[in-house]
Amino acid sequence: MTSPETVPTKDTLKILYDRHGLSLGMTRDGLQAYLSYLPLSGLDKEKDAGAPDVMTEEFIFGLLNEQKITYGLKEDVLKSFIASPLHDQWILIAEGIPPLAGQDARIEYPYKKSQAASPKVLEDGRVDFKDLSLNINVNKGDLLAVKTPCTDGQPGIKVTGEEIPARKGKDKPLIVGRNTVLSEDGLKLIADMDGTVSQVANKISVVEIYTVKGDIDYSTGNIDFVGSVEIMGSVLGGFRVTARGDVLVIGIVEGAEIFAGGNVIIRRGIQGGFKAVIEAGGNIEVKFVNSATLKAGENIQVAGPVMHSRLSAGNKIELIGRNGIGNGGEFQAGQCVEAEVLGSEVGSPTLISVGLDPKQLARFQEVQDELLKTRENLDKVEKAIATLNAIKQSQGSLPMEKEQLLLNSIKARYTLMGQCKQFQTEYAEMQSLMEMARTGQVVVRGTVYPGVTVRMGKLVYKVDHPLKHVTFKREGGEIAAV
Repeated sequence: MTSPETVPTKDTLKILYDRHGLSLGMTRDGLQAYLSYLPLSGLDKEKDAGAPDVMTEEFIFGLLNEQKITYGLKEDVLKSFIASPLHDQWILIAEGIPPLAGQDARIEYPYKKSQAASPKVLEDGRVDFKDLSLNINVNKGDLLAVKTPCTDGQPGIKVTGEEIPARKGKDKPLIVGRNTVLSEDGLKLIADMDGTVSQVANKISVVEIYTVKGDIDYSTGNIDFVGSVEIMGSVLGGFRVTARGDVLVIGIVEGAEIFAGGNVIIRRGIQGGFKAVIEAGGNIEVKFVNSATLKAGENIQVAGPVMHSRLSAGNKIELIGRNGIGNGGEFQAGQCVEAEVLGSEVGSPTLISVGLDPKQLARFQEVQDELLKTRENLDKVEKAIATLNAIKQSQGSLPMEKEQLLLNSIKARYTLMGQCKQFQTEYAEMQSLMEMARTGQVVVRGTVYPGVTVRMGKLVYKVDHPLKHVTFKREGGEIAAV
């Protein structure tokens, strides 16, 4: 007999037979079949006079065969049911095999085993920034990534003997970055030169590193390098550092600009004077931020206070340690903002946004519309090509103008297919961001003060009194502080 939590009813089963007190039902997924018997009485019994005896092996096995329930039969249970039925109870008499979904592809990064950890929070709440290291050096031929392919999964079988297709695991591409190569089987990514590793999302590159032994000032001028840049001093106001790889600054950043295709790590901090701009395709890690703009494709981690600044991260903003204070300015993250304190006792206006901002929402709708329009145009072109080819096949040739129209249509098809693929990729990425936004949250380990506004998409929560140890998240159609 099934457990109380899984007892079926006529409403939850597909009823295949229901006469003479005997009922046969099957679950909607076809994985289980049940029998139930309730002897007729009174007028119902009189009306059923002369009906066959349904509680015999011959009748029940014949019924099951008629309904094609032939797989996974529990013959002992059936015989026991026929001999002494439990009245008006559904008994499981056949059970199929559910499909087993395939495993998603996995990518592991062996080189990360030697990578230094992010800044550590000590027991007293201070953050140790001394041992942070950006450079992960590799030699030509070193293994950078290993892919385990997705699997097809195991099909299931219904009680009717029908096969249930299994969901194939999702593939995950092993992306070849600069100065890396794939193995012959396509499952290993290997360094193609000596250098330092730069990783943004799933794309790994090996790049050269350029070291500046002092400050970025008039003696060096602006820096623009194809690899990674290591600056042993500070970056003074008015100067710019651009790198396709990563940027490490041992000292401080003043009102300067830093643009990195990879990650940016600033060992000390940023005194931006409302002029500093730091942008990274990957992560940004810094000790403190004052009056600056930071934008990261993935995460921003600050080991101290952030004052009157604008921070934007595709995934997470984390102000770690006891001095992880966010006071004034804007913090926008795709999934999560975490801090010790948000705002201040004097009510400094501080905006915290999690999920897609209005511009991203507008772009999402735009991409959705463009994808639909491109698919419609592609469908029209495909139909035109099919029609012209059919005419050509039946007549042996096409007039010159129709032949040219066919060639133009084929060119248009490949152009539209390329556009469609681009829009599909962007749409999938934005859907992923939308999913993150739904589960996004703002975590405050200490206090959040009045003057702080939390926004999640179109939802807004204005803090009007101090709150301690609180998490802001979506609940229903509003933002809840729990």
